[in-house]
Amino acid sequence: MSRGKGEVVGIPSYDDLFNPTLAALRSLGNSAALGELEEKTADLAGPSEEVLAQAHVRNRGTPREIRTSISEFNYRVRWSLSYLKKAGLVTNSTRGVWSLTELGRETQTVDKRAIVSQVRSADAASPTETTQNDIAPSDEPSWSDKLIEALLELTPDAFERLAQRLLREAGFTEVRVVGRSGDGGIDGRGLLRLNDLVSINAIFQCKRYRSNVGPAEIREFHGTLAGRADRGIFVTTSSFTPAATAEASRDGVTPIDLVDGERLANLMKRFRLGVHVEMVESIQIDVEWFKTI
Repeated sequence: MSRGKGEVVGIPSYDDLFNPTLAALRSLGNSAALGELEEKTADLAGPSEEVLAQAHVRNRGTPREIRTSISEFNYRVRWSLSYLKKAGLVTNSTRGVWSLTELGRETQTVDKRAIVSQVRSADAASPTETTQNDIAPSDEPSWSDKLIEALLELTPDAFERLAQRLLREAGFTEVRVVGRSGDGGIDGRGLLRLNDLVSINAIFQCKRYRSNVGPAEIREFHGTLAGRADRGIFVTTSSFTPAATAEASRDGVTPIDLVDGERLANLMKRFRLGVHVEMVESIQIDVEWFKTI
């Protein structure tokens, strides 16, 4: 699905996504979490399931090429959001919720060339460093990219044990890995006690995938879960396509919680599983305090 260095076929460019992204925000009530905004934009832009399954590759065509856990489509949606934010049409909170500004609510469609020209001219006039809150992706490998690469090097058994450890850290008990024992194709089981009366019996499946997970894998997992658990947990190093996400919460079947590569990396960071976080001490002198002595 590629045509030469750096070019991916079939995926809308970031500027072609300006209007679908704005329309997606309007349809979601003028605000949305990043994940649901990406899904709605995909629904409106209409790329095929095959296109949505393509992972973003950093440094494509070079010896430093790294396949990331984010899809190429969502990577471009995030660039689109960065431009729309600089143009004053959208804004985002520290909790990752995007919303239309007053100008964005008044604007039905935009001229993509005008937006690109406006933002680039402003950047040239007063260059500023992109902050994490802007979420415009960088082509330099992030800590989470490096973590995903390390996970992809694990053996299947080791990745299953990692999922087992993760569930234990999250509060599950009686967590056991089933693996290749022939127990219906599942990878493991666990029990989450909500209180003294209620508990949830969960079955988990974990896949070290580079390509994104589609609805077929989720349907197969649903078949495995039928009558055997209250909930399923699907853990992967890649991402889930919108169709896979929809399949996971389809009516009439056992619900499945989806843990993609980005969420997996953040969970490992939270529980300090193979991730060391250094807190930098910042010391400020309160000059006014000395006047109170």
